[in-house]
Amino acid sequence: MTGALRALDQVIYLAAQQYTPKLYRGRVAVFRGAKRPLAEEWDPAAGWPELWTADVRFDDIPGGHLTMFHPPGVSVLGERLRHLLGGFHERSGPEMARPLP
Repeated sequence: MTGALRALDQVIYLAAQQYTPKLYRGRVAVFRGAKRPLAEEWDPAAGWPELWTADVRFDDIPGGHLTMFHPPGVSVLGERLRHLLGGFHERSGPEMARPLP
């Protein structure tokens, strides 16, 4: 790792250590890799439920935690994001906060 990347990594680490998440009242979509380690008991919410007040949609994407961002998972992820965000850029005002289908 170069010096610049190491410095950036340290900044990100320090920021994450100091960040305190706030309660989120909107709808949540969690995209997760469908391939999970066999030896681990897996919590689909992974410690986040105390921050959510609305319905949560879990969506499994082909691949693992990192490989879902490579073919074929990335195409599936893109399609599901398009579906969830369809028409979002055309909405404005309070209408933007309405629940997803």
